[in-house]
Amino acid sequence: MDQRNRKIMPITLKTVALTLFSLFTLVSCQNSTLFQESKTLAKEGWEIDSVSYFDVRITDVTKPVDIEILTRNSALYPYQNLWLFVNELRPDSTVLTDTVEIYLADNRGRWLGSGMGSLYQLSTPMKVYYHFPDTGNYTFAIQQGMRSQTLKGLTEIGLRVKTSEYVQTPVME
Repeated sequence: MDQRNRKIMPITLKTVALTLFSLFTLVSCQNSTLFQESKTLAKEGWEIDSVSYFDVRITDVTKPVDIEILTRNSALYPYQNLWLFVNELRPDSTVLTDTVEIYLADNRGRWLGSGMGSLYQLSTPMKVYYHFPDTGNYTFAIQQGMRSQTLKGLTEIGLRVKTSEYVQTPVME
């Protein structure tokens, strides 16, 4: 073997090892999203009495989840924040009601989240490291809670449930 082939061989082995490791990592990773759906809002605006419903089937209550509100807004949205009323209808017919505030822009008026052009999307945690109490069908109802009868500039509202990314630390007593 000449000198040139000896230098190429270790690089090739490193490349193969790195490729196999990357492939193993990709195969072993699982998609953590259990549910995700977005609803397109009326072009005229989101009416104060309009409710978006999301039906989520929960089959495993042993693993904690993160529940996120998904928003998509245009640059025409007139406010920095968004108030939402969220109802969680559980399989046993109990209803939990929550009021959620989402900041869509910072104090200088720059839109948060990601976007191009005049559309911006944002994922905001609503519940972190949450355990559903029972398996079954849950219905989430989301309604705008702003003072405007017709809220302009929002194009989509959505919900995502995913395996929790957070690790709960034990409480020391």
